[in-house]
Amino acid sequence: MGRAKVNDLLDFFVGKYGGEHTIAFQQARLNFIQSMAAYSVACYILQIKDRHNGNIMIDGEGHIVHIGKPTVGSDFVC
Repeated sequence: MGRAKVNDLLDFFVGKYGGEHTIAFQQARLNFIQSMAAYSVACYILQIKDRHNGNIMIDGEGHIVHIGKPTVGSDFVC
């Protein structure tokens, strides 16, 4: 038993927003891409480390949401 897991981002998006050709899916994908790009640039410029899948969630519109405390200068990379 236990929690059901979705290990594939595409499967998650299709399950939540509908097929790949729906407007909701395309908008969520665009939101995800734009927020991930901005997040990656910010992490690189600010040298924020310790970012991994356990620190990132996806909101209802497809944007990534950062949780946890970032560690500046740690061994983990953005």
